Amino acid sequence: MGKLGLQLYSVRDATGDNLLTTIRNASEMGYEGTQFAGFFDYPAKEVKAELAAAGIITAGAHVGIDQLVNNLDEVMRFHEVIDNDLIICPSLPENMRTKPDDYYRTAEILNGIGRKLKGAGFRFGYHNHAFEFEADEGKTGFDILYEQEDFTKDPMESAKENAEALRKIIG
Repeated sequence: MGKLGLQLYSVRDATGDNLLTTIRNASEMGYEGTQFAGFFDYPAKEVKAELAAAGIITAGAHVGIDQLVNNLDEVMRFHEVIDNDLIICPSLPENMRTKPDDYYRTAEILNGIGRKLKGAGFRFGYHNHAFEFEADEGKTGFDILYEQEDFTKDPMESAKENAEALRKIIG
């Protein structure tokens, strides 16, 4: 069986108050990993030290699209320090997801980010929401992102392997 991890977004109020204490508390509650949803200006070395002291590992991190587009090298350096190899884009601003053309442009951006991350030894994912399943001109945003994705062909990393199951669930 895999390790039990806590998505820190689910305790974001406590995390925002004190990330390092939240990491320690998660470990004391029996969690073996954490998936981050922000670092609240803590330096990577401090986060890494607390992870080590708490005996807890990283299980990915949500990193906003603005950071991925504008500061990807800095993002990679930070995550290398904390031993995190899974970067997840948590959402898209409305201007990147209003019309099908927006999704095609967004797919190009995500593919560029994904290729660069993969080349540096990271895995990259996208956290979808309900809005990606709204149809426009006969396609959903999810369809477009799914069809255009080209940076990962590993079945464990690719939503393509799960698309049929998702389609059955949502109808």
